[in-house]
Amino acid sequence: MVRMTPKHKQIRANAALTTSYVLCSAFDGGVISTDGYVQMVIDVGYISGAGGGSNTVQVRVTRSINNANYHQLTTSSIASGIDTRSPRVITLNASAAGASDYLSVSIPVSSGYYKVEIKETVAGGAAGSAFVDLTLESKS
Repeated sequence: MVRMTPKHKQIRANAALTTSYVLCSAFDGGVISTDGYVQMVIDVGYISGAGGGSNTVQVRVTRSINNANYHQLTTSSIASGIDTRSPRVITLNASAAGASDYLSVSIPVSSGYYKVEIKETVAGGAAGSAFVDLTLESKS
């Protein structure tokens, strides 16, 4: 197998956030094709708004095998032998009002297509802004 060069793209330029999920669409219309790659790394830079020290940014990742039907990634918790699945939301809490905070999360590739969406939960103060970078990595 030929090693593929990692693919790095900014999928969302720094822009104001809303309280509804917005597709990070600066990369192929929002669809991330992962053919030949084994891992996806999502990097988020978040600047909370003034007075927004309790605000959070949330990232939702969905996947598809056919680029038509998308399903949200899940998280698992096991108690008493029961595996319970819940929708996975990646959350970054503001460290202080007006602060710049960063998050990096690696996701193993298990489907051919992905979408990344982002929103902010505003507990107080002004809304913030964020950028999102994506790196696709292949096997060594």
